[in-house]
Amino acid sequence: PIPGLVGWWTGGGTTADQTTRNNGTLTGTAAYAPGLDGLAFDFTNEGDSVLVGNAPDLQLQTFSIACWIARGDSKEVNPSGGNGCFFSYGDSGYGFAITDEGAMLLSQIGDSGIEATDGFITDLNFHQVAVTFTNPLTAFYLDGQLVSTNAYAPPPFVFNTQEIGRASCR
Repeated sequence: PIPGLVGWWTGGGTTADQTTRNNGTLTGTAAYAPGLDGLAFDFTNEGDSVLVGNAPDLQLQTFSIACWIARGDSKEVNPSGGNGCFFSYGDSGYGFAITDEGAMLLSQIGDSGIEATDGFITDLNFHQVAVTFTNPLTAFYLDGQLVSTNAYAPPPFVFNTQEIGRASCR
């Protein structure tokens, strides 16, 4: 783990946080499937997630989120509609997601969002995705390369829910 890291969920057949005490719980029909190195989380249906709670160290206004993802379908990321979130809070919290078109998205859940203008993911391969947010600058990365920088200045994120780590969001 690198200095300043506040959470690291590796999959590997466990929902344990490798850096802190923000261990998760599988919800819905979430399961494990083959990943790049051992087992990865498999989120197929609406409501599938790893819930990690509303820990104060995750209630950030400036942050970076990175993960490895592989789409299960090249045309649709959420069978119930909406976007496919990699990591998110509930209403008015932050959410890092992908759209059906393959654009990475940072949003204030239920309020507003900004999409990457390049670096679309439409294949079914594993990719490393990341977003860095320092209001008003949002930078999106795909496979270690900066692909889009956008201005996005939402109101402060709100953390009044236990819903974090959801796999699907609107």
